[in-house]
Amino acid sequence: MHSINSAFKAMALSLMILPATMLTGCSDVDDGSYVDPIKLSEKVNGNWRVNSVIQTDVANGKELNLTEKLGFSTFNIQLGENGYFTVDGSAPKLIQLNGSWKTDYDYVKSDNSASLLLLNDGTSEQTLTITKTPGATRELELRVTHFNSGEPYVTYTYSLTDANAPTEE
Repeated sequence: MHSINSAFKAMALSLMILPATMLTGCSDVDDGSYVDPIKLSEKVNGNWRVNSVIQTDVANGKELNLTEKLGFSTFNIQLGENGYFTVDGSAPKLIQLNGSWKTDYDYVKSDNSASLLLLNDGTSEQTLTITKTPGATRELELRVTHFNSGEPYVTYTYSLTDANAPTEE
């Protein structure tokens, strides 16, 4: 008889706890599980120093590493959170030196098409193609294409690293 009484008490206790457990699952409290997607501008803003600069002749596909030539190793671009940019270094001026910047779309494109970085020095807008987006590794790759009569003839690919990231020893 004692075991039946204990079983009855256990079942009664379970029936009282069950509604309380079910009600706690219906909370409207924000537990932080949803966060807004990271915007592309958040990924690319920062202080970027050059790893390499590769010139490619579009007609024949020949590449030339310019990193240690003509001061390209000193190239640095600061893409500020405030929407302004500056370029430093003694490299040839293949892109605008300062002004405002933005991306052509707020997020990485789901169709895998290239995103664009738009630089504006106040007189004209220059379009750079983002060929590598920063993620777990703080690396950014930008391509500048030069045209003659509407046809591309040379590209410059800037491989960049976050200048503020810790260096590996």
